[in-house]
Formats: sequence, C-alpha cells, structure tokens
Amino acid sequence: MLFAEGNVYVFARTLGTEELIVAINVGTEASRATLTPAATGLKTQPQRQLFEASEYEWTEEGQLILHLPAVDVYWVARSVCGSASCSSRSRLPLLSLLVPD
Repeated sequence: MLFAEGNVYVFARTLGTEELIVAINVGTEASRATLTPAATGLKTQPQRQLFEASEYEWTEEGQLILHLPAVDVYWVARSVCGSASCSSRSRLPLLSLLVPD
C-alpha cells in the first residue's frame, strides 16, 4: 500500500522490473493524494495513464500528486425492479492506472 487516506487507496503491483501504480477513489467527491513512491521501494516513475479521467503529476522531488474525481455511472438491471428493466444511478470508484512507457 502506497497511500490510504479517507476514500483514496493507492498501491503498486510489480513483476520483475515492471511497476504499475493503481489509485482508487471510492468516495462521492473528488480527492487528491500526494505520495512518494520511491520511499516504498519503487524504482520507476510511470508516465503513461490507462484511464484518463484523473490527472497526475510528478514533482522534481519524486512525489506523485494524483487528482481523482468521483465518477457517476448509470447501469441497467433486470429483476431488481421486478420483471421490467429499470435504470439506476450508482456511484462507482474511480480507478487510475499509471504504467511505464
């Protein structure tokens, strides 16, 4: 775990020399996280983002600053509302992935 505060969780997955940083906002409001991945043993600063709803920046000191907005998602379900389909608004966590180039 690289960061856990409030509704934001950031962790890394590694395989050999490849490192992936995963950030999740499970809250209903936008959140910001500032962390120093090198302090936890990570050796790279991933620069490619897989999901572009969030924003990030690396500082000269090696800190990673993440801006993670909340996301609204509509979904359709059968048998939740009886025999007919119904729409419901659900808040799902925002997931941000940073990967090496």
